[in-house]
Amino acid sequence: MPDNTRTVTERRVTPAAFAAWLHAQGQEPSTHVLAWFKSKGVAWPTTTASGGDAAPALRAEDVKDPETLVSYRQQFKGVKHQKRPKWTREHRAFLGDAVRLHGDAAALAKLLGVTAEAVRLQLRKANAEAAEKKRADAFTSGLGQRTP
Repeated sequence: MPDNTRTVTERRVTPAAFAAWLHAQGQEPSTHVLAWFKSKGVAWPTTTASGGDAAPALRAEDVKDPETLVSYRQQFKGVKHQKRPKWTREHRAFLGDAVRLHGDAAALAKLLGVTAEAVRLQLRKANAEAAEKKRADAFTSGLGQRTP
């Protein structure tokens, strides 16, 4: 008897990623999409009263997974390196997964508008932070306690 099963892959867009994409395209969301953003806690950028630049669609604290990390960092693609927000420990924790999703550090770097070396530097920092956390956890769990 033949096997009639098949694997179905569903691709979904997060509200935060969609907001970042819309903003990057210079598009305004419809009333219904704005309501969706609001219901999911995603702030849509508004221009300042003086007519300045719009605020970023994603904030640093909105980053909860590798996909939103990429969307968040893409917002600053055209911004000079010195004016971009610093990488946070939480963001670096998602960086390895983001690299794996996009193939390699060079591919992710191109997507983010940075050098591959900049991505590798953040990966090294993430690995060092993970190792330090592992050492600290081992010590606090009793594995690092001295015996009399």
